[in-house]
Amino acid sequence: MSDIAVSVIIPIYNAAKYFDRCVRSLFEQTSDNMEYIFVNDCTPDNCLEILYQLMELYPHRVPQVKIINHETNKGVATARNTGLKHATGRYIGWVDSDDWVDTEMFGAMYQKANASNSDIVWCDICFCYGDEANVCKIITQENNENHIDLVKGLIVGRLHGSLCNSIVKRNLYVDHNIIFLPEISLMEDKLISLKLRYYAQKCTYLPCAYYLYNKMNEQSLTMLPDNYDKNLSNGLKTMHLIFSFLETNDKGIDFLQDFVHAKLVFKDHYFNSFTIQGFNVWKQVFPEANKYFFSSPVVPIHKKMIGWMIENNCWWLLKICIKLRNLIKHFYK
Repeated sequence: MSDIAVSVIIPIYNAAKYFDRCVRSLFEQTSDNMEYIFVNDCTPDNCLEILYQLMELYPHRVPQVKIINHETNKGVATARNTGLKHATGRYIGWVDSDDWVDTEMFGAMYQKANASNSDIVWCDICFCYGDEANVCKIITQENNENHIDLVKGLIVGRLHGSLCNSIVKRNLYVDHNIIFLPEISLMEDKLISLKLRYYAQKCTYLPCAYYLYNKMNEQSLTMLPDNYDKNLSNGLKTMHLIFSFLETNDKGIDFLQDFVHAKLVFKDHYFNSFTIQGFNVWKQVFPEANKYFFSSPVVPIHKKMIGWMIENNCWWLLKICIKLRNLIKHFYK
């Protein structure tokens, strides 16, 4: 068994504006039994310079730091796999290089994991839209420690799909050959989180918002408008992989209603674009879920009317609706 409690893996790419805060929050952890694995994915900025400067300020952390450099930019999935290969701790934690964490996070979570012999411990997340406390929103997670119920929570979105608000036994990754897929660049956390919870024997929730998720980074890939279609396409791939995994690893559990809910939530991204192109894709993606859309008591009547127009190819009516909506938005600007 490893003497290191937690290996924290931090992929580095283009986050210099926020990286100092990220690293300080890691080096100031109350736990001393840590390993920090920084994976430099050929970042074009001065993140490495910032890291070396902070290592001089926190010399007691230097023996705990591993820096792995990619020769070429390989993407976040490969960077995470590189981190996993070099990790030696009993548990694995993740931090994105533009986020930061409470200084008690990894000590408190490991203490909880060790006391309960849990495979996974997870906490709440704080979405930060600015530097002040009043522009932060705590995202409370589902307090349910049944691993199949947690899988269902991930499918339908009751549970946040991020890995960054949890620590997971490294053996869970190793024993089940769980790795990140380079071809998936959106919702990849959700797929891995779901697999880990599926195989976990014991999961424990810690009701503290230890992870601070940066919503201010406009350079984040998921925030750029030009990546909207690509992100949805990647999200669709992830959804198919999730469904395929659960169908292949059948434990006699009925996920049908959860699948339907997840499909409707995902299709809503296309619906809410309120464009002819988006409506066309909405009609074609998971068409088997459309009948549930019209029978659902939670879908408002105006959306059902738009849905009826899409299903019946009333594109001229839809174009009128789009123009009216744009006029109303312009009027109330």
